[in-house]
Amino acid sequence: MPGLPHPSHARRLAGMCGLAALVAAGPGQAVSRPSVSEDVISLTYGFYCDPGSHLEREAPGTITGTISVPDIIPQFSAPGQTGPATLGIGFGVKAEITARLEGTVTILVEHPPHGADGVTVESWQSTFSADGTNFAGFSFDEPYEMTPGLWRFSATRDGRLIYEVEFEILPEALNPLPSLPCPGPVPIS
Repeated sequence: MPGLPHPSHARRLAGMCGLAALVAAGPGQAVSRPSVSEDVISLTYGFYCDPGSHLEREAPGTITGTISVPDIIPQFSAPGQTGPATLGIGFGVKAEITARLEGTVTILVEHPPHGADGVTVESWQSTFSADGTNFAGFSFDEPYEMTPGLWRFSATRDGRLIYEVEFEILPEALNPLPSLPCPGPVPIS
């Protein structure tokens, strides 16, 4: 399916070029309303349980150098922009677009510093199509990824903004989504 990149663990997902690095914010930081191109027919965003089945794709602009592309677009179990930094939970954006936005897009994810080098921006290329839903998301598969603060997903095509959505990620202890029953990653022995 087009536009499904979903980075996790060594897979990272990103969104848009040209934005300044997002400064990490503490819990309680208000998120802004999404920005959307007039050529976006619908935009939804929220939290989901990681579907678990992915294909790996190269993404040099990410911490691990790869992203995961889910076999199916996850369903948002909890719509909204605020959720927990909890293993097995993902969050992201779905967009339906007009043909004017079809083609190669840059996905950029800006987040609080994490990883050994304190990375704050990750990006990759995706293909958006007017024939279906285009998805970009991030799931917490490793403890180092679980960084509370403001996260920003954006998508651009030829320097033109398609969307920009902020998420407030809270520490796991402040989980505002206690009813989201994600099983978490499968332990490897």
